[in-house]
Amino acid sequence: MTKTGKGWLASAICAGMMSLLATGCPNAPEQSSPPHSPTMVSRGMIAASFTRYVDIELIAPFEQFDLTGTFVRYDADKTLTVDSLFDNRSADVELSLDSCAMPARVLETTPHHNVAGDTPIELLDVGNLSVAFSRIIKPIPTRTFPDLLRMIVGVMYTSDEVQGVHFRPGETYTLSASGTVQVSPFRVSLDAPGDLGDVTVDGIMPGDQLPFIRRGEDVELTWEGEGNGDELIATLTWMSMDTPWSLTCKMRDDGVFVIPAAVTAGIPDPLTCSDEEFTVSRVRQMAFRSAGLSSGSFRFVVTTVFPVTF
Repeated sequence: MTKTGKGWLASAICAGMMSLLATGCPNAPEQSSPPHSPTMVSRGMIAASFTRYVDIELIAPFEQFDLTGTFVRYDADKTLTVDSLFDNRSADVELSLDSCAMPARVLETTPHHNVAGDTPIELLDVGNLSVAFSRIIKPIPTRTFPDLLRMIVGVMYTSDEVQGVHFRPGETYTLSASGTVQVSPFRVSLDAPGDLGDVTVDGIMPGDQLPFIRRGEDVELTWEGEGNGDELIATLTWMSMDTPWSLTCKMRDDGVFVIPAAVTAGIPDPLTCSDEEFTVSRVRQMAFRSAGLSSGSFRFVVTTVFPVTF
């Protein structure tokens, strides 16, 4: 081979090596990325919930009150999962006051994580937890939930009317925790909101008659408004073609709100809809702090639920 041929071969080999370096050899092992270093956060979520279900088929409305405390430590990447597990998004409606979102299909946006072998979601022990109201002090016992054991470890604090914890509108509810090594003792108080009273849809009381929602027409919603700054959330839900739908409004707590006809016009063909239900909630909440918790919130929700028809 001539010198010129050898020079050409050397240049070709060099160019080929440069190409491989640029594109990567298909048989070369890929460099593994460094393991994920979780950013751990801890959140305290205390929720008091009074729910009244009204139906013309019931002699009297069904009412239930419960109080729960969850103190969660988790990887920040699992925030959506935590919100989904503990239904923490229900009152965090991203709407401006006195406005509605257009009817839309309810899409599942929260990933379902299998945390086996991964950073677990841990429910922290905060020691003895109790609630004081109306000159009554009641302990809030811990419970485990077998359905959640594959997702989380630890305990939740729950109590209800069976344990003597009742809804008293206007009363101050004070939660106290004795604390542990992980979470310092804390105390947080919140006044219970007032009852919603008689909720009506276009003047119809759900306990007397099944309210009728007309697509493309205004819907007037009334209740006993307090006007003291609480948020009121109204959500209309239904099924259409085996798919859940919803319409949500956020309004001032002044006792009356009209869902515009332009919004109800987005409801699908009523002949394709079923299981229509209205949920009206008054939400009051406050933040609290404790060493060992990145954040804490105490939320009180008073809700009336009733069926409607299109």
